[in-house]
Amino acid sequence: MNKSNNNMTALYEIREKAADFINQYEYILIPVGKFVIAMILLTMLNSKIGYYEMLTDPLLMVILSLVCALVPAAFTPAVLSAVMLAHLYTVSYEVTIFGAVLVLVIFLLYFRFTPRDTILLLMMPIAYKLNIHYAVPILGGLLCSPGAAAPAAIGIIMINFVQMIAENKETLTNKEVGVTTMINFQNLADTFLTNKAMWIMAFALAATAIIVYFIRRLAITQAWAVAIIVGTVSELILLLIGDIRFNTNFSFGTIFLGVIISFAIAMVVRFFAFNVDYTRIESVQFEDDDYYYYVKAVPKVMLPTARRTVKTISRSGKPRAAKENTGDKPSLKDSVKDLSDRAAAWTQRKGSDRKKK
Repeated sequence: MNKSNNNMTALYEIREKAADFINQYEYILIPVGKFVIAMILLTMLNSKIGYYEMLTDPLLMVILSLVCALVPAAFTPAVLSAVMLAHLYTVSYEVTIFGAVLVLVIFLLYFRFTPRDTILLLMMPIAYKLNIHYAVPILGGLLCSPGAAAPAAIGIIMINFVQMIAENKETLTNKEVGVTTMINFQNLADTFLTNKAMWIMAFALAATAIIVYFIRRLAITQAWAVAIIVGTVSELILLLIGDIRFNTNFSFGTIFLGVIISFAIAMVVRFFAFNVDYTRIESVQFEDDDYYYYVKAVPKVMLPTARRTVKTISRSGKPRAAKENTGDKPSLKDSVKDLSDRAAAWTQRKGSDRKKK
């Protein structure tokens, strides 16, 4: 038992040190992180459809990544889209037009509803390459809003579009404008829109993000853990149903391995982002003139701070009584009393406003 407690204490210490390190060097870590992500994504994109040789130059890639590091994160998808369209222009006009329309529709929908979840959209191609893209909607549901469903689905759609171009470059290459252009454009649209595996995967990941979000918001014990478990099972069930219904021939061995790894990643993130002690739940009830209040407080798991003893030495040479500075936070009772006072003041102010009217 003591060994287990020591191990948990060591983990809590690592968590606290990691949080302190991130808070202290956030101004450096964020730009460096954006630079690394942009560089990885540009490398992946150029490796798939790097048809425009100038854009594959390492120096230019570094410059573009530096620009992405210094501007808001929402600018990075725009840079990647411009690079992709430049590569597509060397293939054919119809591919470029189709890609431009797809990017325009996605940008109008995405930045209209969920512009704050850009990090999920950027991490999707990297996670897909590592077969852990199943973790993206779970983490989005835990840490973001229901809008996390959008970047999860959009990421899958764009990945499949790039793969389709890379696999069919020879048949799509055409620089002549005429009847062939319209035929190729129609074939491209049909191939893309009838990709059942892509739509099933996008739907499963989007639904998982929404399910995880609403479960982790429930006022139940271990809400985050329950949300992760249900989200993981939901992904597998939705993909299995889609495979049986539409005969997509998913490789469930690969899917199962990726889902298990994604589950482990989600549990690690839960430990660092949301770790509370459900054994010390406190419930308090109080009232004012207009309302009854029911407060359920779940304390976070915190390492005990060392107590400091301050001694004051008097001129007579006799030490005074020692004072202990425990650094304790206000008690739950004091916090609830303060909340009650604020509620009463708000009610009184509301009543005076009504009398004035």
